[in-house]
Amino acid sequence: MTLELSFAFTSFILVLSLFWLLKVCRRSKPHNIVQKSPPGPRKLPLIGNLHNLIGSLPHHALRKLAGKYGPLMHLQLGEISAIGVSSPRVTREVLKTNDLALRRDHNCLQVDQILGNVINDHRENQKSATTGNGELSREDFVDVLIGLQQSGSLGFPITNNHIKAVILDMFSAGTDTSSSTIDWAMSEMMRQPRVLEKAQAEIRRAFKGKKQIHEKDIQNFSYLKFVIKETLRRMCPGVTFGLANIELPLAQLLYHFDWELTGRMRPEDLDMTEFFGAVVRRVNNFPISEKKMVNYFIPFSRSDQGLDFSSRAPTMR
Repeated sequence: MTLELSFAFTSFILVLSLFWLLKVCRRSKPHNIVQKSPPGPRKLPLIGNLHNLIGSLPHHALRKLAGKYGPLMHLQLGEISAIGVSSPRVTREVLKTNDLALRRDHNCLQVDQILGNVINDHRENQKSATTGNGELSREDFVDVLIGLQQSGSLGFPITNNHIKAVILDMFSAGTDTSSSTIDWAMSEMMRQPRVLEKAQAEIRRAFKGKKQIHEKDIQNFSYLKFVIKETLRRMCPGVTFGLANIELPLAQLLYHFDWELTGRMRPEDLDMTEFFGAVVRRVNNFPISEKKMVNYFIPFSRSDQGLDFSSRAPTMR
């Protein structure tokens, strides 16, 4: 037993020594430029500053560290060296004043290439239609931006970087908006079980026996559209954009699963309101759990054509 413990301890020391030698060799390589890191908490071997973020609220730990070390601090997250920025002034310096010098990492170059391909594809489509070799489909937002760039009607030049920035903003803004809208819709239907049953009945009647739902199959769901519009009427993330982006995922959730509240949460206690903190959070979590779909179908009455939008009360019927 003593021999085994001695062997384990010796192996541990050897591994640490090897790691230390690798770090020393890496640091001993000549560098043309000596980079000085911003202030930050003391690092531990192997894990760096990961111990400073332990807990259920790591963003609160980051806020405390920023209060101690300033708005620009250095964190070593294992093998990854990270810089934390936490003030509007420094953020403006990083993202606006010196954005060209600081943003050219590998991921940014990949995103830039993807967005460039999107613009080039639209230009090729327009060129093919102009020469008679192809047919220009219905214009989308990128086509409109390219048209404004070519016409110069705005009074200031529009570059490809401007078009890329607009496309990226639309993708970034739409992601959280769509997921938040789905949370609101599911929350409202859990508060009104009759609405949930009717929406599931409409979807399951249409897709009985199918394993997957595709976007082309969800054009005729009148009641589901009413549910989405009522949700958008209440929390307004952008009606047209939200309707186009949440119909398919919401139909998938209702078709494949039955839903129930977990714990002691009652339907009337659900609250999707947000309050301000270190990050924006819900007043309470959304304690919903899914069950595998049960093969039964609730009859759908023709008299139930949708929701009453004339009422000002924030409830579904």
